[in-house]
Amino acid sequence: MNSVFRYSVYIFLFLFSYNTGKVSSQNYSCIKTDASYYFYDSTSQAILAGRIDSVAVAGNGTQYFGMRQIRPTDYGCFIPDGASWMGEYVSESPNGIFKFVVYPFSPGDSADVFTINSKGLPGETWHFYNYHTINHYVEAKVTQISLATFFGISDSVKTISLQRKNASGQNVSDPINGQKILLSKNYGLIRLPKFDDFNYNLAFYDLCGKTNPVTGITNVTFDRVFDFQPGDEIHIKFRYASYNYSSYVYEGAIIQRFIEKIPHAGIDTLGYKVIECSYSKQGYTPVSYTYFNDTVDKVFVRNDYPDLEFEPNESFILNNSAPPQLTSNIMGLQEVDSMQFSGIPWKMTEANGILWDFQNQQCWQHATVDGCFPPNYYYNGLGGPYFHCWDLFSMNFEYRFIKYYKKGNLTWGTPLDCQTILHTSTPEDKKLSKILISPNPVVNSANITISETMQLPVNVQINSSSGIAVLSLDIKNYNQVVDLSILPAGIYLARFLFKDGSVSFEKFIRQ
Repeated sequence: MNSVFRYSVYIFLFLFSYNTGKVSSQNYSCIKTDASYYFYDSTSQAILAGRIDSVAVAGNGTQYFGMRQIRPTDYGCFIPDGASWMGEYVSESPNGIFKFVVYPFSPGDSADVFTINSKGLPGETWHFYNYHTINHYVEAKVTQISLATFFGISDSVKTISLQRKNASGQNVSDPINGQKILLSKNYGLIRLPKFDDFNYNLAFYDLCGKTNPVTGITNVTFDRVFDFQPGDEIHIKFRYASYNYSSYVYEGAIIQRFIEKIPHAGIDTLGYKVIECSYSKQGYTPVSYTYFNDTVDKVFVRNDYPDLEFEPNESFILNNSAPPQLTSNIMGLQEVDSMQFSGIPWKMTEANGILWDFQNQQCWQHATVDGCFPPNYYYNGLGGPYFHCWDLFSMNFEYRFIKYYKKGNLTWGTPLDCQTILHTSTPEDKKLSKILISPNPVVNSANITISETMQLPVNVQINSSSGIAVLSLDIKNYNQVVDLSILPAGIYLARFLFKDGSVSFEKFIRQ
């Protein structure tokens, strides 16, 4: 009696596990409409966005229309509202068949159709793609259903393996062979080819982030680019030049130490208190020098960076230019120029070059621009824009790049020194600041440097941020170390009274 009972239990468990596996294998959907999804190609390090903008009922099925983007046409122009890299549209049938329909240029061309059977069981095969010019096809086969983890999320994932075959069903050598499409039960496609380049530049993209809720890597936006925290440092070098053969130049260096956030009304500005140490030289030969070392308010306005609000590859028409300018952006994880911050998401705007239209926005074409017109780079948490540009005709080199940054415990590059850049010029053109307090912020003691053009001693009165005098002393040497360890942590204003009656003020932070 017991053995019969055990046998019945085994049969029940087998049928339950079989039916559970069968049902779970059918509850997959290639398309998700609840969020924007982001996909990463480890070879090119590019990031693409997948977003469904509208859904339509088509007979017994459903059609999904993705985010539009700039695309070339078959008559030598560009259009701002071309199809997504995932297709002109995606159709879903009640039986779980998804078809990604791609037109190379416009709907008048022959469509490339990519088919995924979301309800396919292990071992099941189908035609994923049929070639137009030769009787070959790519076979898809469900080879595994298992639990997988991607950017911190665990889910049941269906593995679909690809193999090119000829009309007789025999294997044909092709780079597609062995490639895999991954379909997550709850998050849709988490690995797929770039459909619009399938026959030209085969590349597979892996899901790296999503919104709603924000998980993993998502769009590089204004709020992320200019998200600085107290203690962050950015050291920048820059150079601008005229677009002709004149000797005009404007160049220099900036050290920015972010102290605190400044509250602002609304969501359209981000403000910070920043200790800024900088120098610049500007003009024709001889040039003039400017030196600065003080605390300033740095405010970033959202409307100044409109193209940061768009998804990667999404087109944007800049109507305040004449004629209107069509631009988009490219997003990735590592820039290929000399600014290489591996793992930090970046966005390059005007990635397609300048596209202008003289025919009522019906045919956008590349404009010819004299001089430097480089793309702008922005980095999450590092600001921007940054750029490099070499103009062959005027022989001018322009740039704005990060020399060093510090964010939390993460540092990169070679830091600039405030005292050094305040003394950067030729002797005959020096316009030295009267005073330099370093390091700033101060830990326990500070080195106070007085210009040798001033008469000693110099009286110094140190006031707290509330204006209360907390310390008074005399500086008797042009370079003197002062113990400030008795001061509590905070922001202070040092008032320097010189023998000639002049007064100077310097701000510093006591850590």
